[in-house]
Amino acid sequence: MNLTAGLGGGQLQIGFAYSKAIHHQNTIEKLAQGYLDALRQIIKHCTQPEAGGYTVSDFPYIAIEQPVLDDWLGNNRNVEDVYPATPMQQGMLFHSLAMPGSGVYVEVMGCRLEGELSADAFEKAWQLVVNRHSILRTGFVWDKTDEPIQIVSRQLDIHLERLDWRNDDPSDQQKRLNRLVQSGRAKGFDLSKAPLMRLILIQMGADQWQFVWLHHHLLLDGWSLPVLLKEVFGCYEALSLKQEINLPMSKPYRDYILWLVKQDMKEAENFWRETMQGFTTPTPFFVDTLPKQPDATDAESKGKQHYFIDEALTQKLNGLVKMQKLTLNTLLQGAWSVLLNRYSGEDDILFGAVVSGRPAELAGIDNMVGLFINTLPVRVSFDKTQTLQACLQKLQVNQVDQRQYEYTPLAKIQQWSQIEPGLPMFESLLVFENFPVDRVLNSQQQGSVRITDVMAHEQTNFPLTLVVSPGKQISLDLSYDPERFQPAMIERLLQHLEMILKAFPAYLKRPVTDIPLLTSNEYLQIVTEWNDSAKDYQAPDCLHDLFEQQVEKTPTVIALEYDDATMTYQQLNEKANQLAHYLVSQGVRPGMMVGVFALRSFEMVLALYAIIKAGGAYLPLDPTYPADHLRYYVLT
Repeated sequence: MNLTAGLGGGQLQIGFAYSKAIHHQNTIEKLAQGYLDALRQIIKHCTQPEAGGYTVSDFPYIAIEQPVLDDWLGNNRNVEDVYPATPMQQGMLFHSLAMPGSGVYVEVMGCRLEGELSADAFEKAWQLVVNRHSILRTGFVWDKTDEPIQIVSRQLDIHLERLDWRNDDPSDQQKRLNRLVQSGRAKGFDLSKAPLMRLILIQMGADQWQFVWLHHHLLLDGWSLPVLLKEVFGCYEALSLKQEINLPMSKPYRDYILWLVKQDMKEAENFWRETMQGFTTPTPFFVDTLPKQPDATDAESKGKQHYFIDEALTQKLNGLVKMQKLTLNTLLQGAWSVLLNRYSGEDDILFGAVVSGRPAELAGIDNMVGLFINTLPVRVSFDKTQTLQACLQKLQVNQVDQRQYEYTPLAKIQQWSQIEPGLPMFESLLVFENFPVDRVLNSQQQGSVRITDVMAHEQTNFPLTLVVSPGKQISLDLSYDPERFQPAMIERLLQHLEMILKAFPAYLKRPVTDIPLLTSNEYLQIVTEWNDSAKDYQAPDCLHDLFEQQVEKTPTVIALEYDDATMTYQQLNEKANQLAHYLVSQGVRPGMMVGVFALRSFEMVLALYAIIKAGGAYLPLDPTYPADHLRYYVLT
């Protein structure tokens, strides 16, 4: 049977062609009538004032009932699309809702702008970019649905907040800026209402401006930032010079959503089950304190330390990865795994790593704007005979293997693992930032506005997050939970990481367990200072001499008590002397071994002291042991 439809003479004409050998005419007539009734119901619904004019058939990638869709959209005609949130967005949404006011996943990017800036043109430039990218017009709903949903507005007016601090001195301006950022992060966003971003332009001087951009991580990943900023400043320059704006066609975030829902989760499940097989316990740190309660998490209280790998070592490491055909990301993951191996004492360790999540087969993915990243577990098993070179090569092979499954939700991977429910898979995260934000901003320096003092702030919910940024000097930013880690411990951890990296070129062919961890100061302290134990002592007293000194001090004080019987120091000493004289008369000499075959009693203690007084050494023999065991002890 074929169904054809077309417009003719201002009417919708529908035809049904069927085989009489298969269908009766009255069957087709009933089918056609039912089809027309369904069309009339849809038309009736869409023309009602309280309906938004949308039906569930408009959004095929979500499974909801019409009343729920009506409740979400109401009579809102400004809806461009509705589709499911990605697994990464779902996780971020969950943590954001669970920790209101914490600032978690509220990202901050800012910079100084110098020159004759037109605030109106700057605002219009942002509006043009918002018009281009659907993700910037997106809000989320999570009630009455099993999984969170994204709702994209068709049109959204962006607002640039404008502040004037020109009358404040520089120190006060900086304090106000810090307070503005902190309050903005704490305030966060109503995640159900777009835009989930805030633009602030502050005039600091005659030609001095501070730009602050707050946005929720639900919208964007790091690679999207340079794409957006390049477009914003490109549009601004064109507007300032009254030139035509020519931007390449951008792919909508919806394309990625449609790609994502088509992926084979069963194949991914098989891969991750095999990868996680046998791993049951999260990797401990053993340098932290007990974690505080989850509901006490305060993202603003996160500590942070910044560390640079000097230019000389950075050059060596870049040469090493080139020679070994590795990536710098692999090298840093290898160093972090060695550090966790030493700190935890475990040979099978696990930590998290952020992957770009941008599928190479999706056309235009490099210039697409949205949240594509994913957090995945990295498992490294150490063998005492395995060389560093073999360890790094295996790590890179594993990265390549998992690339085709990097879309897998972390929650699913944990569900498929053997880690006990309720425990975290890992508590440290490594982020390798290879997106060129600084390079993009530097490329704008030829325009009418000069960009300086770029700042960025992001926050995760992991106890330890190491952010690695390549450059002439490798930058290490380590954020940590101060309730679990002391600043001095974090500083020492970064120093140990640098020591591991320093050793990599020389230890490539050696077992990975040989890599040194200690700094020169720590080595000096342990080997020299703590071992500087030489001290002049007088001839030491023997144990029985010390006991007799105590007898002289407290002869009548009770020395032994067993059941209801007691014995003073003087009584114990006298009886031990009598037994010692008897042992000497029986041939006990210094260094001779004497067996003590007795249960716990006064006699056992007397025997031990008497043997020592006679110059011998005692051998305890437990009467409860098997006879052949006791015979072995005596004969050997």
